[in-house]
Amino acid sequence: MNKLLIIFALVLISCNEKETIIQQPTVLEENCKFDLEKIDFKEDISNLFAKKPFYFYEIEVDTTDKNWLSDTIFKYKIESYLGEVFKINLPTKELGYLYKTRQIDSVARIGNQYFNRIFVLANLDKKPIAYYAESRFDSKKDRDAFIKNFREMHGQTKYEFLIDSHYDHLSYQWDLDTRIIQIETSSGFQISASSDGTSKSGEYYRLDVLIIDNAETDAIYKAHILELPEKFNIKGQIDKTVSYTNLKELDLEKINIIEDEFLLNSYIEKYIKNEYGEYTISDEE
Repeated sequence: MNKLLIIFALVLISCNEKETIIQQPTVLEENCKFDLEKIDFKEDISNLFAKKPFYFYEIEVDTTDKNWLSDTIFKYKIESYLGEVFKINLPTKELGYLYKTRQIDSVARIGNQYFNRIFVLANLDKKPIAYYAESRFDSKKDRDAFIKNFREMHGQTKYEFLIDSHYDHLSYQWDLDTRIIQIETSSGFQISASSDGTSKSGEYYRLDVLIIDNAETDAIYKAHILELPEKFNIKGQIDKTVSYTNLKELDLEKINIIEDEFLLNSYIEKYIKNEYGEYTISDEE
C-alpha cells in the first residue's frame, strides 16, 4: 500500500512540474516575458511582431497580409555622418531587416530580470540573426548581482572592457557554442514627472544585452565597415571654392568601423589593443 502511495505522489509531482513549464511566447506584447536565453534563431518574425509593437507604430499596415513586414520600412541601415558626406550607404551590401519594439513592460526577460525594449535583426530571408534588449535596474547592487549570476551560469568572459568610467560603461562578452552574448552597462540621471504634479529624480542603472548567432558574426561585422574612396571631391561648407582630393588632407582613415547596437565591442581595435590599460576593468568596477 505504501508503495502505491509513493508512486502516486511521484506522478503528482511529475504532473505539477509539467504544468509549471513556461512556453516561449511567439508574439511580442506587454508582459509576454519572451525568454532571451531560449532563442534558437528560428523564430517567426511575422508572428513575433503580429501585434505591431513597433517603434514605427504610427505607420498603418495590413497585418492580415502575410507579406506585411515592409522591406523598405524595416531595411537595416546604419547611421553614419561620414557615410552621408561621402554618399555611401551602410551596410554597403544589404544585410537584412531591423524590427524594434517601442517601450513595452516586461516584453522580454533573462531569468527574473525583465527587459522593456527589444530589437530583432533578421537576414534577407527574414530569419533572426541577432537580438538586442534594454533593461534598467533600481540599484547598481542588483545589476552587479545579475552579471555575477550570469557569469556563474555561462562561465568566464572572453572579453571585458571599461569603456567609460564616468558613466559606468562596462562591456562583457561570452563566446558560447551557438551564440555570442555581449552585456553592456551604463548609468545616468533621470527626472520623471507624473500627471498629479509630483516628480522624482535619481540615478538609473542600465543593462543592454546583445545576442548574435555565431554563424552570422562575420556578416554583421562587415556590415559596419565604411571604406572611403582614395580620391574624391567634396566642396567645403564655408568656402565653396575649396575642394579636397585625398583622405590625408582631411585626416581621415580609409577603413572606418561605424558603431551601432549590433557591433561587438571586441571588433573595436582600441579596446583590444588597450595600449595603456585604460580599458581594463578594475576590481572597483
